[in-house]
Amino acid sequence: MNLTPEEKLVGRDNYYEAVGVTRRDFMKSVVAAGAVSGAGLGAAYFSYGKVTDPVRVGVIGTGDEGSVLIGAINPEYMQVVAISDIRPSSIHRAFHGDWGGGDPYFTHRIRPGLMQKYDWKTETEARKNVKVYDSNNGGWAELIKDPDVEAIVIATPLHLHHPIAIAAMKAGKHVMSEKLMAHSVGQCKEMAVVS
Repeated sequence: MNLTPEEKLVGRDNYYEAVGVTRRDFMKSVVAAGAVSGAGLGAAYFSYGKVTDPVRVGVIGTGDEGSVLIGAINPEYMQVVAISDIRPSSIHRAFHGDWGGGDPYFTHRIRPGLMQKYDWKTETEARKNVKVYDSNNGGWAELIKDPDVEAIVIATPLHLHHPIAIAAMKAGKHVMSEKLMAHSVGQCKEMAVVS
């Protein structure tokens, strides 16, 4: 999309008006609070001052993208306490990782699974630490109600990003969505307003 400078300015102003805060205002508040030292900006955003109190996360969607995002988690900052998927094979992969593809060792490096991430020896041990929400127990709608979950990672098909994000934020959860964030600019703006 080729926008003129004027169109870009109008879009930016519309966004800031809808959200109610600018990036500059957010950064000023973080600096004023002294949050750019120590654990860093991410910890400041979630109001954590030290690494010993990781964010408790629920991952909704543990297929291809969800398993890559699980692989990218730093256990010092995030503790996966719940997962949700409608496919048993994706839930299995979330725990065990992925050994498929043309180069199984490469695939497993980017999709190591929760057992390797947290050094759990068996799936039984892992399931003592990670609740599983599937089509038999309410799925993602129940996961977002879980009081042990502070933040949600959304890695579902695109048409579900918007409704899951809105419901999760209304339930008081922080939300991180894979790209694309939503189907339309309007849905993205609604998500920003609810946040």
